[in-house]
Amino acid sequence: MKNVVRVFSAIALLICFCTENGLQNPAPPEDRSHDALFPSPVVATAPALDISEIEYWAYVIQDVPGNVEELERCRYEMLVLEPTRTVHDDETTRAFNTAALVSALKESAGANEVNRKMVIAYIDIGQAEDWRWYWKWSKKSQWDPSKESKPADWPEWIITHDPEWVGNFPVAYWHSDWHKIVVDGGFVWQQDSVVVDSSVENGGAGYGSIVDEVITDGFDGIYLDWVEAFSDESVIAAANAEGIDPVTAMLDLIEAMREYGRNRFVALGRNPDEWIVIQQNAPDLAESSDPRRFTVIDGIAEEGAWWEGWGDSEWDDANGYDISAREKLGADWYGPVLETWLPAYKQAGIAVFVCEYALVNADDVYESTAPGTGFVPYCTRRSLSQLTTTPPYFE
Repeated sequence: MKNVVRVFSAIALLICFCTENGLQNPAPPEDRSHDALFPSPVVATAPALDISEIEYWAYVIQDVPGNVEELERCRYEMLVLEPTRTVHDDETTRAFNTAALVSALKESAGANEVNRKMVIAYIDIGQAEDWRWYWKWSKKSQWDPSKESKPADWPEWIITHDPEWVGNFPVAYWHSDWHKIVVDGGFVWQQDSVVVDSSVENGGAGYGSIVDEVITDGFDGIYLDWVEAFSDESVIAAANAEGIDPVTAMLDLIEAMREYGRNRFVALGRNPDEWIVIQQNAPDLAESSDPRRFTVIDGIAEEGAWWEGWGDSEWDDANGYDISAREKLGADWYGPVLETWLPAYKQAGIAVFVCEYALVNADDVYESTAPGTGFVPYCTRRSLSQLTTTPPYFE
């Protein structure tokens, strides 16, 4: 599940107040001032903490340009952010200096006022997004494959459309062209008169790959959305038709990103062990017998282990938080998530984070629900367009 960077406008921090019935949009348990949430920034004097030591993390993938001050001043130890420069359907967003923001964030300290923040880039590895730098084909953001053929100029590796997220298209992620876009660069594709070439000399964006770009901007690692592509019915059907094991292919892709990033870090004089890979969702990958499921990532982040929200909700939309995950997605799924799969990652030494879409239930998550699991929580709202107004009590 994801939130899409589409409209970027500076939005002031909002606090939701109770509606007449007192059940929707309740106020946070305590009214916390802006200065308490975002104190004066402290210059970091030490490297980022090891991922296993992170206690406070945050996740913002919409309107990053409108949250610069808060991101610099906040006390989170790890920030997961949208690398906005790769958004190519909005000139203002495209021109935003992501590298400068990442550099500034890495100079500011987290909760202990000593170690710098770790800054991780959100990327989608199982879907093509029609607003990214690599998309040069015709636009049909709400293409319905059950009613119409795929546009003739689209590449073969686009499989279907994600009905929950406009402009997102599950892909055959084992295809060599997708690997070039995501991992090692040099993507060139041609059909009839349509040519897509990532090189500057051939009219492309000049980007090497998604991984190249986040490293160029200074990010410490990658946060992988749509790993669950391996369990999507349309993707499975496409893989089976080609004799591909979708689980193996997904682990192949993640492993390639891990190794490519480590090699780039070495070339840049950075410690390759500091290249961080975090998987979002798809905890059922733990059921695979492939040992790489626990060796190609450093962390896993689960959305809505206890509290969920509906996609495309605005920040102050009551549908964006405090919805029971078990009621939304069923106990048959979330029983294993909490009782089997996430504990398996924890036992394997993988850092486990949870992103809870909770407002009135936020304090309960921070103080009661999460501590007993060993999972590191962040409570926010489904739009992910601001830092939460209900943060943990930083110690």
